[in-house]
Amino acid sequence: MQEGRVGAQASVGLAGVFEFYPAFNLFVRDWAGSAIPKSGWQALVSLRARPLGLDSPWYVGAGFTTIDVEGAGVGDPIFRGGSSQDYPVLLTGIRIPVRWARPIIEIQLLDPTHPDRMQVHVFTGLAVRLR
Repeated sequence: MQEGRVGAQASVGLAGVFEFYPAFNLFVRDWAGSAIPKSGWQALVSLRARPLGLDSPWYVGAGFTTIDVEGAGVGDPIFRGGSSQDYPVLLTGIRIPVRWARPIIEIQLLDPTHPDRMQVHVFTGLAVRLR
C-alpha cells in the first residue's frame, strides 16, 4: 500500500530526555491506483527519547500502533486477516529547528520482530512548537 496520510501528533516532555508521543492519521489517497479504494486511520502511542539531549533534533522511540483500512483484506499483503491490524513499532526521526515551523522526517518500522512481515512507513511534515 502507498497511501498519503494527514494527521496530528504531539510530543509531551516527561522526565529528562523522554517524551510521550501520541499520533493519529487519516488515509487520504491510494497512490498505487488500487482497484479497491482504501480509506482508514492509524493511531500510534509511543515513548520517545532524545539520546543526544533535549535540544537535539534526532529522536528514537518504541510503541504500539493500530491501523484500520476499509477495502483491505483478502489478497492484501499487509492486512492478511482483515481491515484492522495492531503492530509493535520502532521509530526514529529528525525535527529540524527552522524558525517557527520545523520540518520533520520520521521512519516507522512496524512489526520489527518479524522480518518477513515488517513494514517501513516514512512520514514527512511540519511541526510547530507550543510552550
